[in-house]
Amino acid sequence: MAAIHLAVALLLGAGTAQAAGCDEFISGRIADQIRAPIETAGCSYLGKAGVDKANHKLESVCYTSSGPTSTVEIHASFSCRTGDKALIPFSTSDRVKATAEVRGSDCSVVDVKVNSSGEISKVALGIFNANGQARKALQTALNSLCRR
Repeated sequence: MAAIHLAVALLLGAGTAQAAGCDEFISGRIADQIRAPIETAGCSYLGKAGVDKANHKLESVCYTSSGPTSTVEIHASFSCRTGDKALIPFSTSDRVKATAEVRGSDCSVVDVKVNSSGEISKVALGIFNANGQARKALQTALNSLCRR
């Protein structure tokens, strides 16, 4: 009898762990849409002349849903530097976490919070702001998934 209770507890626990994890299908579809806007973003948001060599990478996307709201957590690395022939070399890089809150009733991106520090935060904020390419791509992906 104790073995049955243990088996039920393990099954229920496994379901809870899965429900709390990322939806791999939706996360993958979102990643497909936002990869290019992140990885092709320039460094012009820094406002520094000559800092034009970008090397940005989308690291991960995690979509989770809990009732009326969903969350999309995006991790990316951003790197900007001057060219090899610059008189004064400059480079900056950071790992950025962007968290988007999505309203379930209409799949609208309600808010995006960007966690980064230093100079590179200007790049991340620029592409995730209301008019930014990554935010637009995220909304496009959500519209597709919600069939809007």
